[in-house]
Amino acid sequence: KIVGLETAAEQINAFNSIPYNIQAKELIKAVKAAYKGENELDNIIAIYIEEDLDKLLQLSTTNSSNKKYSTIINDIFIDKRNKTMAKRAEALILENCVFIAIGAAHLPGENGVIELLRKKGYLVEPF
Repeated sequence: KIVGLETAAEQINAFNSIPYNIQAKELIKAVKAAYKGENELDNIIAIYIEEDLDKLLQLSTTNSSNKKYSTIINDIFIDKRNKTMAKRAEALILENCVFIAIGAAHLPGENGVIELLRKKGYLVEPF
């Protein structure tokens, strides 16, 4: 059985929490960087391959000079979703033996899914 820890509507609502003017500025910034040959995805992949989840979280939550945007990303895209995913993961864990796959930026940190589950008494280890 395959289930999601969040719905598509919840993911879309996260994007909708970013004011359109900030979305537009960040999109323009990304296009300009790509035009200059700056490939942020290569950096993300390199960090992922290094298995440096803390660095990946830092990059994911502080990658903008716009403080409001960075706050939204951290609070809405990471922390709020982590709490939802940890809560739903726990419900699944209580029912069955499970394998859970979550985006890497949701794993590390004090409010990461790993730590949230550990605080509930679960032993969480990398596979």
